[in-house]
Amino acid sequence: QKQPFQKPTNQDMGIKKTDAGPPIVVISDGCVIDDSLRYCKQSREWVEKIAQTEGGGIKHIFLMTVDPLGNYNVILKEP
Repeated sequence: QKQPFQKPTNQDMGIKKTDAGPPIVVISDGCVIDDSLRYCKQSREWVEKIAQTEGGGIKHIFLMTVDPLGNYNVILKEP
């Protein structure tokens, strides 16, 4: 039984837990890390398409990470 003011659990919120694993760096300071792409099972073309959409190309990205589910985060370089 829950106590008053206890934090809700994922089950309480209707959230299914997915343990995707940690994100992997695939672009660092405008350079693609090919070993990371292979580990994430993603292609260079996939990364180039995202880089173009998010920031105008790979050379404009400071950091891009990808998790095992294919979710990505992009941080652009400062202008």
